[in-house]
Amino acid sequence: MPSKLYINDKRVDLPEGFALTGRYSANSLGKFDQINGISSGDIKLPPTANNTNILDNANSINSTSTTPYTTLSSYYEKDGERHMEGNAHLKSVAENYRLYITSGNSNFLNDIRDKKLSDLDLSSLDHVWNDANVIFKRFNEWAFGIIYPDINYGQWDSESNKTRSGEEFHPAIYLKYIFQQICTEAGYTIVSNWHDNHVLYSKSIFPLWGKQSHSSFWVSQKSFSVQIDPYNIPVGIPITYDAGVAVENFDNDNQFTTGAWSVGGELAYFIPNEVSSHKFILTITYTVNTINPAGYMIVYFKLRGEQGYFRHEYTDGTGTFTRSIETNVSEMDTTTKQLILVEAFSIDVDIDSGTFANVPQDEVFYGAETNIASALPDITQIDFVKLLAAQYGLIFQTDGTYLKVEQFDILKKNKGSAKDWTSIVDATNRPKISFNYSNYAQSNLLKYEEDDDDELMKKIVDYGQGEITISNTNLRPEKEIYKAPCAPVNRKAAFSGATVPAQCAYIPLYDTSGEKEFDPETRICWVDINHDNEYDIIHILTQSAQTKTPAVFFEDLGFNDLLTSDNELLVSMLGEFKQIVQGFRLRMKHIRELDFFLPIWVEIKGEGAYYYLSEIMEFDFSKVESTDVKLIRLPI
Repeated sequence: MPSKLYINDKRVDLPEGFALTGRYSANSLGKFDQINGISSGDIKLPPTANNTNILDNANSINSTSTTPYTTLSSYYEKDGERHMEGNAHLKSVAENYRLYITSGNSNFLNDIRDKKLSDLDLSSLDHVWNDANVIFKRFNEWAFGIIYPDINYGQWDSESNKTRSGEEFHPAIYLKYIFQQICTEAGYTIVSNWHDNHVLYSKSIFPLWGKQSHSSFWVSQKSFSVQIDPYNIPVGIPITYDAGVAVENFDNDNQFTTGAWSVGGELAYFIPNEVSSHKFILTITYTVNTINPAGYMIVYFKLRGEQGYFRHEYTDGTGTFTRSIETNVSEMDTTTKQLILVEAFSIDVDIDSGTFANVPQDEVFYGAETNIASALPDITQIDFVKLLAAQYGLIFQTDGTYLKVEQFDILKKNKGSAKDWTSIVDATNRPKISFNYSNYAQSNLLKYEEDDDDELMKKIVDYGQGEITISNTNLRPEKEIYKAPCAPVNRKAAFSGATVPAQCAYIPLYDTSGEKEFDPETRICWVDINHDNEYDIIHILTQSAQTKTPAVFFEDLGFNDLLTSDNELLVSMLGEFKQIVQGFRLRMKHIRELDFFLPIWVEIKGEGAYYYLSEIMEFDFSKVESTDVKLIRLPI
């Protein structure tokens, strides 16, 4: 059967003798945090009418087609079977259309590459930041997304009372929840023993310390703009409009979502339904019919003593005028506020029209609804996934809409299920053996970010650093092979005024007066929701007495700890590195059955060993011939 290539479910015209090649890899170990996928070789399509139509006239300079700038769904069909289901990418057009296909992990990475953590839809985690919710969410496990753990942000240093206001606690989000949300939004279901059962990973968190801003949806819901009806202020009557006269000069038209309104005469009241900040803008067009020498009109805001106003004097004359005033009021509580007052004396004025509007500010205060997504670290989703890969030594493999993720140690556990490729070795070629990767050194360092504002952290040299040693004096002495996009968290004594201080996680944010002074780096740590040291227990004012507390730690997340506990096989592979490149007579069934979690057993010239399948270099779908494969020897 002839081979077929489909783009956007349409069969393209292939050149005579067309041969598709593919490269297959999960993790080549060329870089410690690298994740690889599947990609085709260069594809050249003839500029037939059919191909030009499918590719939307991309060969025209004046074409407005977006095809060259978008990924196109594609798959290759051979002998009735689909292969390399993924995305086609148009590279250039000359005599031919040049493109390539990506599949497997490459699709997953492409789906998240340009997205930040803050792009995730975490609206289900939004809540009112108050005592009730701090208490309710204080002992949450990862499946609930967020927790309010015990972290001293600088406010507890010299205190003696371990019963605190909920306002001194900030949420933290579980990394496991983030990763699951990334995969879900990208359209993948996680299949992973590591993801389901790894204890430390399930406890790991990013603290979020008040960087939240309200969402644009919240701002739109809290905004209003209303019309002021025409009315007259008669001449000669000294009036201050400050009492409830039942004349509706403001038409709320059900637009007020910020709170309850009552309108009386030229006076309006505003009752916010949550603590919030606003800019208020008033624009009035008015006509002064007559005004006496002592006459005037003042229109002003009266909001918690903060005012904006304009004044029309005798010297301003008669006629029609349009005037605007605005004022900003920060952190308004939910009590009634007077908004607009009009004072007039010896003047005849027609208020012709007007608009009163607000612009809710996006800053979040205690007592208001949080926006968790906006508080997430400024990290891309792909860098977050690489963080997990570096911490836990992960292999990724996609299968349709399933994302399989396991640690390298799975290769040791799967030794009994190894694939035996001895029978398909191309005996006409000797293996090429290499003993190092150019990207590594004798001493390979993995580090966390540092924080110059944290005096406590600066006292600990290379806090959280890990090292992989490779016994090869041909390599350079030292290299940093990974830098995490987050910093560790320290613990120190808090409540020094208490009889016995508490040991508590510490992130410098506030000064001793409670004002924000620092802007800490993103932090990573883990939480023990069952910490029961009685001296470390911190209570919330309206909370009943507790016998445990959600204490925060870092130590087990240090790279040396993780290399020992979670990356033993990976460290051994790099420390005793030996890679072979050998030709194999691969068939379609070998490609179809690829499983990067299974070791490969190969015996070459009487020497047998288990290997990690690093890369299938150029598999030709149209021929039965030798394909070079990179294998890394497993010390198992």
